[in-house]
Amino acid sequence: MADKQKTIEIIFGGVDRTGGAISSVGRNLDTLTNKAGDITGPLAGISDSILKLDAALAALGVAALAFATKEAVSFESALIDLQKVMSEGEGQAIDYADTFSNLSSRFGVDAGSIIQSTAEFRQAGFEIDDALTLVEQSLLAVNAADLTTQESAELLIGTLAGFQAPASQAANLLDVLNGVSNQAGASVSELGEGFKILSPIAKTLGLSFEETAALLTPVVEVTRSGSESANALKTAISNLIKPTKERKELLEE
Repeated sequence: MADKQKTIEIIFGGVDRTGGAISSVGRNLDTLTNKAGDITGPLAGISDSILKLDAALAALGVAALAFATKEAVSFESALIDLQKVMSEGEGQAIDYADTFSNLSSRFGVDAGSIIQSTAEFRQAGFEIDDALTLVEQSLLAVNAADLTTQESAELLIGTLAGFQAPASQAANLLDVLNGVSNQAGASVSELGEGFKILSPIAKTLGLSFEETAALLTPVVEVTRSGSESANALKTAISNLIKPTKERKELLEE
């Protein structure tokens, strides 16, 4: 604090600590003081303010340390959960720490949450490298389609599983949903809900992502519900594929 006090005296009091080489600066400070009037009044409490600032910074440091500790605990806990669902040939979860940190920095999402999402994709049957690809795609969907992280992950897991499509098709799926949403009166969230339900039967019919979207979108625009639209279409298509006796008679007529 002694150094700070000296600095205050030099800056605000015009105390000449530099010798005769720049005595003109001292004279200019004296002139400024005279013109400004009683400058020491408003600055009388500056030492106290600096002490308060020191205390505030110290408190902030403690808070930051506590936050960092909490984040570290979350990170470690998530790694343990991921390790439980990894196979022996996939190495250790900690081996992917840099990837998790990079994704966290890139998307502004807690690394622990990213690891948990990776574990969810891994539990859904995707290999660790595919799971990481899907995590990245789900985070892109969060930014582009106004989905939550959970909604995005569930959309990808449910739809890809229903279509029996590989992780490499995730980007194509999201492109289709975003493209249709931009041109139609249906949100990505609504379409995603419908895709999860309709994808198994769409796979049976040999429909592509684009064809499924073309089938689903007009109904969603009317009902404003992806799940209701998909269930209605699913029932109708099922009756066409394997009609009841009554419906079979109507179709024959």
